[in-house]
Parts: sequence; structure tokens; C-alpha cells
Amino acid sequence: MTLTFSPESSLAEGMYTFYLRVTSSNYNPTDIGVYVSVTQSGVGNVLFKTSDIYTGTLDRNNQPIQGVAGARIRVQNESVMTVDQTRTTDALGEASFENLPAGSYRYRITANNHEEQTGRFRIRPGVTASEAVFLNYNLVTVEWKVTETTIRDRYEIVLQATYQTDVPAAVVVADPGSVTLPDMKAGDVFTGEFTLTNHGLIRASEKTVFANGPYRIVKTADGWRWEGPLKYRCLGVGENARYG
Repeated sequence: MTLTFSPESSLAEGMYTFYLRVTSSNYNPTDIGVYVSVTQSGVGNVLFKTSDIYTGTLDRNNQPIQGVAGARIRVQNESVMTVDQTRTTDALGEASFENLPAGSYRYRITANNHEEQTGRFRIRPGVTASEAVFLNYNLVTVEWKVTETTIRDRYEIVLQATYQTDVPAAVVVADPGSVTLPDMKAGDVFTGEFTLTNHGLIRASEKTVFANGPYRIVKTADGWRWEGPLKYRCLGVGENARYG
């Protein structure tokens, strides 16, 4: 049995549901779901070009990096969810989607060590759209590590920071990344010290605000208060500054 549908030109895009009822003299009536996707007439293409902070620099083989290779790109029609395709970028950071039904689409791009990017584009019949997407590189990742102790059912939470070095960006990391405070009462003061180090290849901007001088954490009746002067300061490549 063949079913043929001829939607009018004014019919909106989307997914439509019909039921085919089958009856018999010796069997109960049965409804069979029929699902029809209506899209605009005509097809088009889209070419994605991905890049990041390394694009245009040289790789280990002294060859220029053209884009982000291995990024996963998923596109989906906003009106007809069944139109859903996925591609992976090549060595040039490019991925092509061909013969997509005309209409509006969403895209989602993921890659290792990069932030996820999403957006929209439109496919027009007979036209190849071009989408250039810059992927932000994850220079610092933070993981929480919980260490169970055997005294007073207490837990120590250790903040572990993983950062990229030798990258064309300022990567300022504080050491220690976290401080365990002792038991304190209202009015008690805790004084400590920490070091800021720039592990990147770019000087930290003067717009960055760093604490200067010793800092103090004061226990108040309402909670905690940080005390320590602030000023604008730059950190050069490999430079560190100690506060405390």
C-alpha cells in the first residue's frame, strides 16, 4: 500500500500526525500512526569553518594550523526535528552539509578542550551558506576532589586547577587555589598568603585586578568578610607576585 501526500503551499513547516485505521470482520480495529514531515521546497548546503587561538600559528611540524580538526557539528531543522545531521571537521577545520531542506536550523559544536558553541543559520534553495565559528579554548579547568577523613566525620575539599601553558593567552593561576579555614568565632581573623603566576605567553592586561598586600578573612556575625587592598597590576610572561 502506498500513501501519497500533497500539502498546499500555504501549509506551515512541521511534523504532522495521521492515523490509518485498519478494520476487519474477524479482528478489532487497529490504528497505525503515520508521521509526515513538511519542509520548504528545495534544498541547499552549508559549509562550517571552525577556528581557535591556535589557528594561523605553526604546529609541531612547522606547518600552519588551518582550523580546529575533529570538532563535532550537529545541525537540526527548527521546525522538523527529524532533519538532524552530524559531521566532524577535517584537518582544515571545515565540515560541509549538503542537500538540506530549506528552512531555519540550529547548530551545536563541541571539541576537546574547547567551549561548546551554538547558533542558528538558514538554508535557502540552491545556495551554499557559510558559517565561520570561533571556539574558545579552555585554558584552565577546575576539578573538585573530596577527601574523606576519619575524625568527626569531616571532609576536606581540595580544589585542583589544570591549566594550559605555552599558549598565546594570559593564564594567571593562584597558588594555593583554595584555603582551609580553621574554626572561627565572630571577630576572629585569619591571615594568609598566596602567589599569582602568569603561565601563558601573553602579558596579563592592566585591566586585571589583583589583591596587593596581606589579606585577612574576618569572621562576622553575618558570615565572612575579605579584607585586603586592591590595585591594578600587570603580570609578565612567567612572572609571579606574592601576597601575604
